Amino acid sequence: MQIKGHSFYILLAVGLLISVVSSVFFVGDRVNQTVNTLQGEHRQLKAVLTANNLTQYVDNRLKLLTDLSQLPVVTSSVMGVETTLENLSDFISSYRVLGQEKKLYFWIF
Repeated sequence: MQIKGHSFYILLAVGLLISVVSSVFFVGDRVNQTVNTLQGEHRQLKAVLTANNLTQYVDNRLKLLTDLSQLPVVTSSVMGVETTLENLSDFISSYRVLGQEKKLYFWIF
């Protein structure tokens, strides 16, 4: 009777050991592959979002500068005489882009 009791516990321990080893080798590898795949997809998505944000930022700034260039004060100052450039300088120094003051410069060639 004693030998049968000990053999049951040994068989139980061996079964537990086999199940743990198989889980580590087979399931652990699959989990590692899944996590790596998800991390790669996350990096790709983050890169796409960053590129879209940058494109949107540049497009917004171009639209704002296009609108600014079509204002009568700007066109008359640039196409006019040099004395009107002072009015343009005053106008530009107080110009706000999306609620923030941005430094804008005009270069006359």
